[in-house]
Amino acid sequence: MTTKNTEIAAIETPRLVIKDWFFREMEAKGNFSPLQYFEEAQIIRVTEKAMLVMLEYDCHGIAEKHFETWLPKSCVMTEDEYKAEREAEKDRYLNGCESYAELLAWAKANGVKGVRNKMRRETIMAKIKEAGLTYPPTQ
Repeated sequence: MTTKNTEIAAIETPRLVIKDWFFREMEAKGNFSPLQYFEEAQIIRVTEKAMLVMLEYDCHGIAEKHFETWLPKSCVMTEDEYKAEREAEKDRYLNGCESYAELLAWAKANGVKGVRNKMRRETIMAKIKEAGLTYPPTQ
């Protein structure tokens, strides 16, 4: 917030995030889409395993509404933890894509019949076994 003569720095509080799988479950249960992020100030009550939170949601773009709901503590994380989890998930996905591409290239290079892109890994491994080869090759 700034005024004509002074500048007041905003107080930074860490935002909290609802885990993706729980957020999707919340969306599926109702006909509204709650916001995935919330502030510590929106926490009403905390117990040993859960917290009562006042969440905001957009009702079909008409108006912003509020509702109270219980969230398990295990389904809430800080924004930094959320970003780290998303990066780790992206890395796991890319590693899986790389190993799949290596398997597919190896199978094609060794003349395994019927191997094509977008086959399941298990199917490619079965075709390699049918061809009498082993992957990864022992050296």
